[in-house]
Parts: sequence; structure tokens; C-alpha cells
Amino acid sequence: MKNQNAPRKLIIIGLNNAGKTSLLYRLALGVNGTGDKGAAGGSASQQGGAGGGIKGTQVIQTQPTIGCNVEHITFQGRQDDPNSRVTFLALDLGGQESLRPLWSSYFQSSNPPDGIIFVVDSSCEDPESFLIARLELMNILILPAVRESVKAVLIFANKQDLSGSKTPGELAELMHLSEIELDWQIMPSCAISGEGLEAGLEWVASKLQVEEG
Repeated sequence: MKNQNAPRKLIIIGLNNAGKTSLLYRLALGVNGTGDKGAAGGSASQQGGAGGGIKGTQVIQTQPTIGCNVEHITFQGRQDDPNSRVTFLALDLGGQESLRPLWSSYFQSSNPPDGIIFVVDSSCEDPESFLIARLELMNILILPAVRESVKAVLIFANKQDLSGSKTPGELAELMHLSEIELDWQIMPSCAISGEGLEAGLEWVASKLQVEEG
């Protein structure tokens, strides 16, 4: 069992232009708000409750990631439960097609991740992109190191602020997420405004805390 005081490791992946880096920096700077299109999950329902959370509204400018970006994120947790505070070490990996084969190397280290955040551009008009996203996600989830170490798989249906964006339920069906064998959840998000990010991080934190218990 890992040291409970050590940061919990998250790896953020997804196709290029899904909003991964904006999401990472929004989480690092702090967010507010929650999603409004509902969530779908493969096990426990979305965790609720009032939270101290993470706050802020800075506008974030990003460039395509080559390699990875690393940030520490602190989730303050619920005010009535000081033990719900969790610190994360989050790695955002580049999503370009030429970089995706490198993803697996980040899961084979002596310090494997505790959770995965997979970011999907829910506003994309190309149906094939969702099939590619599914394939890339499943290629990671079948890795033995992932099956042994990862306790939470969070899929963000990002860019919910854009017209025509698909709901989490629609994406779950398009990507056949019910086939995921690990504990998973798909939730709506907008990395620009921060909507949905706190709820997603709370879900991940709750899963890791259950594992510790």
C-alpha cells in the first residue's frame, strides 16, 4: 500500500485537441462549478456532498503538448471531513498520433498511476474520432500494469460549452464504455470555465480513498 501522505499519481490522456492541457492547468490553478448534462458510470454513482473544492477563473492559453506536462493538484475535499483532502501528481501526455504509442511507457514504471483521466472532445463532428478514442483508451486499459494499479478511470466529455456537444451518455454508447472492466465514470466538463472538473476530481479522490480504507 502506498504512503497515504504521498501524492496520488494521475495520467491524463486523450486525442490531440481534446483539451487535456487546458484541463490540467485549470485543475492546477483551481476550478469552480459543476457539469449540467449528467454522468454515467460503470460502478458506483457520482459522489455528491459539499466540498471545499478548488477555485479560480483564470483564462488559460495552451499549445500542443510534446512529451508531457506535470502539475501538482490539491483537492481540498469536504469541509466536514479533513481526511478527504488529496494531493495529486498529474501528468498530461501529448495526444498527437505520433505520440500515442509512447503512452504505454508511462504505465510501466516502478511508480504506476493510481488513476487515469481520459479527455474526449464531445463537440467533434467526426464519428470516427470517437472510435479512435475508444481504441486508444482500451489499448491502455488492457496493460497488465494498469489492471494492477489503476483504481479509477475518469472520462471527461469535454467542451460541453460548444453547440452540438454530445452528452456523457451518448459518448458512453458511442465508445462502448460499458466494456471497461475497471471502475470508471464519464462526466461532462468544460476546461475553459472549469465546469465539471471539481465533481470529476472528487469522484477520483473518493475511489482512491475507498481503496486506502
